[in-house]
This record gives sequence, C-alpha cells and structure tokens, in this order.
Amino acid sequence: MNQASHACKTLLIVLAFGAAFSGCERRAADQTGSKPLSSGEKSSGTSESSGAYGGGSVTKRAERAIDDSVITTKAKTALLADTTVKGSEIHVETEKGVVSLSGMVDSAQQRERAASIVRGIDGVKSVENKTTVKQ
Repeated sequence: MNQASHACKTLLIVLAFGAAFSGCERRAADQTGSKPLSSGEKSSGTSESSGAYGGGSVTKRAERAIDDSVITTKAKTALLADTTVKGSEIHVETEKGVVSLSGMVDSAQQRERAASIVRGIDGVKSVENKTTVKQ
C-alpha cells in the first residue's frame, strides 16, 4: 500500500470515529428531549419537537447536513475497511439519509456487498446503488 493511500484511509477512520462520538452526544440529547447548547447559548426550557429531518429551520437543515456527512463518512470508512469491496473506487453521497453509491466494481458480488454494508449503517434510510460492474 502506498503512503498516500495509507494516509487517506487513516484520515477517514479518524473522521469516522469523531463523527461517531459526536453522534452519540446528539443521541443522548435527543433521548432527553433537549438539544445540546452551543457556546454562549442559554437554555430557554423548551425543546424543538420535530425530528432530525423535519422542519425547515436553518438549525434543522444544518443538523441534516451534519447527519448526512456522518453517514457518508461511516459508509466510506466501512467500504474501505471491507476486504471484498474496493471502497476507494466507490463514490458515496448522502442526502436526507438516502445514500447514493456510484463508481466501478469488479463483480456483481462486490456491487451487492457494497450496498449491504451501507444499509447496515445507522441513519441510512435507503441505498441507491448506481455502481457498475467493470467489463
């Protein structure tokens, strides 16, 4: 494995762990019915009742973007870690919990395995598998 590839995989793994830990903090706040306070913000004693993907406020859109980026990071990390799938050739995009996979794979087995891996990630609503098998 070349040095650049190793550094890229290491970075993705570190980002995935950071995203996982920040997600745990948000889940704990969601379970108590409150939201984490940003620095300098004071609690008003009320909480927003819409789900992570509901509402149109700037805060909700930002949360959705963060949730999507966490899912994307987890998906990329899982694909890179799998020995069956060549995750570096699969592109991952997430919007509102729907993950789109694109790129090239060597076989139909790799194509199905990639989708299966991503379906198992917390927060994924569905997977659009647009990968193609190399001829």
